[in-house]
Amino acid sequence: MRKSMRILSTKKLEQVSIDDLSSIAEVIGFDVLEVVPLIPEKENFYKNIIFTSYKATLRGLEVLGERASDHHYFCVGKKSEQHLKDLGLEVYGFANYSKDLASLLVENLGNSSFSYLCGEDRLDTLPDLLKENDVVFEEIYTYKTNVCESIPTGNFDVYLWFSPKGVACMQEKVSKHAIHVCIGETTAQAAKGIYPEKDVFHPEYPIMEDVIKIAREKATEINSVKCAETVNKK
Repeated sequence: MRKSMRILSTKKLEQVSIDDLSSIAEVIGFDVLEVVPLIPEKENFYKNIIFTSYKATLRGLEVLGERASDHHYFCVGKKSEQHLKDLGLEVYGFANYSKDLASLLVENLGNSSFSYLCGEDRLDTLPDLLKENDVVFEEIYTYKTNVCESIPTGNFDVYLWFSPKGVACMQEKVSKHAIHVCIGETTAQAAKGIYPEKDVFHPEYPIMEDVIKIAREKATEINSVKCAETVNKK
């Protein structure tokens, strides 16, 4: 039987997250942004490497290959940090947001040099702060993202967002009365800018488990309202 509640995740979810939501809603997950690898023109990088997303971490490690163990890492996001540690790589600095990582680097390692391995559509937050404080760094584009050509259609009650670009590329396809749950502050700001009259939520820290928790809470609330409306009509 088709569930009355529908949730659209703009990133494919792990099975544990799907299971947590599927008891109360139909869950559809897809990657709204597709990663296209880029080949950097240079092969040698500074000792210190910066990653500000999980996509950048995975792609950056592909670029570094066997040289990955020669570097020190500074990253944004627990998922990136854990992945690096699982590979036995040294994580010298971690933060939940780019602005916090930039502050950490400026305050403690302002005289060091960094290679920032990132995507073409990376946010300006970290590089701008490093430039303002005369920190030596280079940007190395290791991938770009294209919008998926096949976007699910229909009405959804809850949308899960994981990047400002993802929010922007779907603004003409979103259900009018939907709730938006975002991975973090930056994505939430993008959602509020595009949907100023909508309910936009994000967890205190950009952790997937907390995104799913909020989505479940909001979906449960919506479902309760729908049930009450059905009863009243009868």
